[in-house]
Amino acid sequence: MPSRAVFAASTAIIVASTAIVLVPGHESAFARSAARVDTPGVQAIIVMRHGHDAAGCVTKDNPQSLSATWKLQAPKWPNHEFPGVAVSSYGAQGNVTMLSSVPVLQHCLSTIGEQQAIRLAEELPQILTDHNLAPVTRVVVINPNVIVNGEYATANPFDTVLPFIMKDQRTSKSIKSIDLLCNNGCTMVGSMSKQLFDLVPNHGLLASKVVGGSTLVCWTGEGLNESIGDSKALLELLAGGTITNEINNLVKTPCMIGQKSMGYEKGKGNVLYIFTPRPFSANTDEAGTVDAAPMNPHEGEQVQAYDLKVFQALTAGAVTDPTKASFCWTHTFSVNYLPPTDLDPKSFESVTIQFPKSPASLLLSQ
Repeated sequence: MPSRAVFAASTAIIVASTAIVLVPGHESAFARSAARVDTPGVQAIIVMRHGHDAAGCVTKDNPQSLSATWKLQAPKWPNHEFPGVAVSSYGAQGNVTMLSSVPVLQHCLSTIGEQQAIRLAEELPQILTDHNLAPVTRVVVINPNVIVNGEYATANPFDTVLPFIMKDQRTSKSIKSIDLLCNNGCTMVGSMSKQLFDLVPNHGLLASKVVGGSTLVCWTGEGLNESIGDSKALLELLAGGTITNEINNLVKTPCMIGQKSMGYEKGKGNVLYIFTPRPFSANTDEAGTVDAAPMNPHEGEQVQAYDLKVFQALTAGAVTDPTKASFCWTHTFSVNYLPPTDLDPKSFESVTIQFPKSPASLLLSQ
């Protein structure tokens, strides 16, 4: 893999107006996962779309068809064991089963998708260290062991993070919880699983304070990007109106939520959205004073809950081979609070946007 490069950034200021909700049984299952681990750095929610799909899938009944690459990554496929990790498998009604191993029904990542999964394992730990972010202690993905009307649930989000989990098992053992949420055939809010939707308010996607650390979420493009009417998809919910508006203003950049990166639809496997919580998430009272009430994006008026850093998989120069790409910081969206005015008492947010000075500054060494 090419090495990542560090480059300068310019800054522009743009002014724009503007009890944890959990799946039943979730907190008790998660709280049992482990004692608190040493997790220096800022807690974060790392969100990505799964890696690229293969033209056809390898089913659990035909394991000999697995690629040599994936046999190395998943030597016990189709079963995966994670000693010391609390694995919670969620059903359609929110019922939870604690698993000692995770069985999958199929493997559908392409050769590129497998390389993207390996790249995540190789590069994400260093990205977190470089940006003073806490190591991942919690993973949230679609449950790969579900059959609905004879069809297997997608295993691509789980497989995309599998090499990362396996590497953690061999090294730091930071991951303490894996949540397998129901998506296929389950209650939806717009394009997103209600089980995922219900984790958004009040920083519910962050790892439990009992454990600390960051959360890695890998999902399908529909749940991440495709807002339907008033039902926002995950990235827009986490980004909030202030950041989303500014991202939509950057029409010439490839980091837009829901847009293309490296020529691949909606940044499949090639974009990391890293959200870090603001010092507070609150409403304002009539006097414009910001209180410390938790943010709930499902109701009421709220200020920005998260800042956002975007990392994209880019290649050096004219190289277009996606397997040669490496994650590189491309945008930071930081929210600042401004005093409300008599003319516009609700215009109390501004966004600082950092991005490379020129495309040349994105080039990576081979």
